[in-house]
Parts: sequence; structure tokens; C-alpha cells
Amino acid sequence: MGAHNGLTDAAQWVAPRATITDATVSRTRLVPGADTVHVECADGTSRTLRHVSNAEALAARLDS
Repeated sequence: MGAHNGLTDAAQWVAPRATITDATVSRTRLVPGADTVHVECADGTSRTLRHVSNAEALAARLDS
């Protein structure tokens, strides 16, 4: 799993899927359809993906 910056065409961060322990969604009212996914990893680190158009599906896939 990783986040990619479309502007700079570079990876922002990478987390092997096996290390992901939890993924949750935060909804925003400011930009409908652009929610945030919070990813927790086994090593205690966390990462955030903002402006995700299908956040529920991504979180469910990462949690499985």
C-alpha cells in the first residue's frame, strides 16, 4: 500500500499490506465524496490518505 503524489510523480509513503492492522474512514462535509482513510500499522506508525473518492471500499480492502 502506498500513496503517490500525482503532481511530482513520486511515492509519498509505502506500507507493506501485511503490516496494516486497521483502516478507518473519516467523512468530510466540506468536499462531498473526498473522504480520508487513516491507516494503522503493526509497528505503531499511522498514515493518512486524504481526498479518497471511494474511501469505504479502500478501507474494507485494507482491513481484509
